[in-house]
Amino acid sequence: MRNLTYAAIAVTLALNGYGVWSIVVAQIAGSAVFASMLWWRAHGRIPLTHLKGRTLALLRSSVRLASIWLLILLVRYVDRLILGARFSVEDLATYTFAYWAAFIVPMIMLPPVARAAYPAFTAFGDEPLRKLGAYRLSTMFLLALEVPAALFLFVNAEWALGIIGGSQWVGAPEFLRVLCFAPLIDPFSRFGGELLASHHRDRTWILATAGTLVSFVVFGILLTSRFGPMGMAYANFLPLGSLVMIAGVASLGRAAFGRLSADLARIYLLPVPWFAAAFLAFDASSPYRILASFAALGITIALYWRRFGADFQSFFRVAGEV
Repeated sequence: MRNLTYAAIAVTLALNGYGVWSIVVAQIAGSAVFASMLWWRAHGRIPLTHLKGRTLALLRSSVRLASIWLLILLVRYVDRLILGARFSVEDLATYTFAYWAAFIVPMIMLPPVARAAYPAFTAFGDEPLRKLGAYRLSTMFLLALEVPAALFLFVNAEWALGIIGGSQWVGAPEFLRVLCFAPLIDPFSRFGGELLASHHRDRTWILATAGTLVSFVVFGILLTSRFGPMGMAYANFLPLGSLVMIAGVASLGRAAFGRLSADLARIYLLPVPWFAAAFLAFDASSPYRILASFAALGITIALYWRRFGADFQSFFRVAGEV
């Protein structure tokens, strides 16, 4: 209902000449519908309680979480701000299209997984090993989707962008072959912030996100001065705030962190030989490269299930018995 409201209002207002305000009004209306339906669903299940004189204290305690999401939005879009200020609208559009394709898997899958992961972190508040287990499996699940997707896009950049957006995106494949690996640079931050928040360590999350924002701005300006718009793609490989996140997550359990690191190394490496074979054996214009890439996806899924399937089955079997 939220998305239907947003789409209907945005399209209707845009067709009637309201320009960018169509999106603004649609976003506000969609959010109002979403909030209203949440309250309706929660009616009678979550009691409303008013504590006199505590409203400002509640708002103050919420400022940190609110600031985190503002920082996350800036991290997500600051590259577009830098490119828009320094280069042509054509360069900005080409980069943005390639960026969207490169991040399509985390954009689609991260929100639903996070909406399941954070309640699990909270539910396992008195069971630190199970909480870290939920964090490990959430991170592995998402990366098991992102890694083969990145390799598939690298091997078939022209074909993938042609299917998605047609042939007019000249230069986008060059951006995509760099940007497709950017989502893989900072795996521990996928759900690391939510994990830290469940331990009331919001400040570490803020520091990590702010560090990445600063690094994107500094390296974005420096690298675009040296390499042009492609420099912004390179800057995505320098999220320095991830070092803070790694330290924060590792401090919650060294053994679990080490196990996750080893598992992620396997997730990164297992599909490489199969996609490398498809890339080296066939030209970019050959349909056999695409077929070989789909075969590599199938092999990768089978290998992942063989290596990690039992871990997921065991975790959910135990969770179902509780």
